[in-house]
Amino acid sequence: MSDLPGGGIGHRRVYYGWLVLAATLTVGFVQVASRNPLLSVFIKPMTAEYGWSRAEVSLMAGVGFAIGGVVAMAVGPLMDRYGPRRFIVAGVAILGLSFMAISGVSAAWQFYVLLSLGRLADVGFMELGGSVAVANWFFRRRGRALGFYSVATRVGTAIWPLLAQVFIVAYGWRAGWLAVGAGVLVFALVPAALFLRRRPEDMGLTPDGLPGAPSASGAGAAKVETSFSLRQALRTPAMWLLMVANCFALMVAIAINLHMYPRLTDAGLSESVAIIVLTMVAVLSGAGALIWGFIVERLHVRWSMPLAMALCAVGLVLLVFARTPAMAYAYAVVYGLALGGFLSLTPTMWATYFGRESLGAIRGFTFPALQLLAALSPVFAGWVYDVSGSYTWAFIPFAGLYVVAAALVAMARVPERLARAAVSPT
Repeated sequence: MSDLPGGGIGHRRVYYGWLVLAATLTVGFVQVASRNPLLSVFIKPMTAEYGWSRAEVSLMAGVGFAIGGVVAMAVGPLMDRYGPRRFIVAGVAILGLSFMAISGVSAAWQFYVLLSLGRLADVGFMELGGSVAVANWFFRRRGRALGFYSVATRVGTAIWPLLAQVFIVAYGWRAGWLAVGAGVLVFALVPAALFLRRRPEDMGLTPDGLPGAPSASGAGAAKVETSFSLRQALRTPAMWLLMVANCFALMVAIAINLHMYPRLTDAGLSESVAIIVLTMVAVLSGAGALIWGFIVERLHVRWSMPLAMALCAVGLVLLVFARTPAMAYAYAVVYGLALGGFLSLTPTMWATYFGRESLGAIRGFTFPALQLLAALSPVFAGWVYDVSGSYTWAFIPFAGLYVVAAALVAMARVPERLARAAVSPT
């Protein structure tokens, strides 16, 4: 709670940024309905009906992400100028309606188009807009705020597959899609439309609700944040190192999310164990997001991010060798906590290195490559399975990519101009 302009001396009001955060929590909760953990529970019933291979399903799943990456590149600068609200509201509506429509498809191409449309809305509008909205309203508390946002996405990752599975078992896969699409609209459309705003400065406020701009004076005080334009960021080695690292890590995470459930059942584990593991990864990644959100306020993201990525590699190795429920649960604990760190630290990393003013444009620039690789990696994993009957020779290289990504982030020094003019929220 903070003193706000117009409130009178000593009058205390809730900082509006917390309302913005609350609205983005609903967006984060529903946007993951388009992600691979949910799709993974539809793979077997839909492939059984249509006769698709797993590589084909993976390709269908990736096209929308790839197109969404291109859309995000164009939308990012517009979000910096106009704010993310209108884009997020449009994204929620498109995602919900397209998934409801999947329940009525009668041909594979219809599923292909509708799934791609929903995923485009997620990546092109909702994912970028949610993280930009939170980063714009917080500086000192950015780590924990983005941690809470990531918790919402991880809770959604846990809830949506369970909801879909209930409807699939009781009524079939078509009812599962209908329930998911309706849920997206119910939970997020109104909060996003009512409460999202561009930046605190537009309302006469300051980041974190401080009574004045962050001061450079005083022991341990944060200095005034300085931001890079996209053109300036592209001239720094850090921009390219972070972009490649983010691409490597995310492409692995996306592939594992899609193929985790079938990998576990292929290893002889029951579907009940597989869904428990899927849920554990989602829940623990939510807890991990919050934990890492506080860690990054004390340990610079240049070091906390590589640590999270390295632990993701360890967890993935456990998945490769998981043949018993105990091994599968051990994988869920390690990978879930680490994955929550990687996902929650990603928007913190970009805001810490390059500031708020052009954050949408900078992150949007990275999205085409990011989402293209994220679209291809599940296809690669599915192809490896189709050819060899095992995911091993896909997952082992994936673990190596997590390690390479960790090394690249550790190499990325904060650009000198920002290092002199701003202090990250650590």
